[in-house]
Amino acid sequence: MVPRYLISAALAVLLFPAPAFSAEKEWQPPKCEAPVPIPAEWAGWESPSPAPQDGAIAAGKAWSFALAPVAQVPLTGFDGKELPEGSMGAVLTFTAPVEGTYLITVGDPMWIDVIGPDGVVESYAHGHGPDCSGIGKIVHFALEPGAYRLELSAAQVDTSRLMIKAP
Repeated sequence: MVPRYLISAALAVLLFPAPAFSAEKEWQPPKCEAPVPIPAEWAGWESPSPAPQDGAIAAGKAWSFALAPVAQVPLTGFDGKELPEGSMGAVLTFTAPVEGTYLITVGDPMWIDVIGPDGVVESYAHGHGPDCSGIGKIVHFALEPGAYRLELSAAQVDTSRLMIKAP
C-alpha cells in the first residue's frame, strides 16, 4: 500500500504546475527533416497573417509577429525574471469574448505573460505541440471576457508565430 504522504505529495505536484516560463530550459524544438501535419484544432497555424502595426490580434487565427530587443519593449507585467542574454520580446493585445480557457501557442521558446485589468494572469498548464509541427509552446490561461495585453519575452528569434485558441 502506498503511504498517504506520497499520494499527497504527488497530488500537490499535479495541482500546482510550474510557471509558464520555467519550461524554457527543459524543452527545445527537435531538429526535423520534414514538418508533421498540424492537428485540426490548430487549423491555420501553417499560414499566419502578419500582426497589425498596433499589435491588436484576434483569437482563432495564426499571426506572425516581429520581436525587438527587450530593452525596447514596454513589459509592464514583467516580474524581474532574469532574461537570457540577447533576449527579444513583443507586446500584442487581444480581446477574450467569452469566459473560459484560452490556449496561447507560440512557434518558438519564449516566456508568455498575459496582463488583464487586475494585473498578471497566472497560467495553469503548459506544454508544447507535436514534435516537428512548428507549434513550440502552448500555455493555458483561464480568462474572463475583456481586453488583455500579451507580453512575450526571453525569445532568441526576431520573428515568430502565435495563435490564441478560444474556448
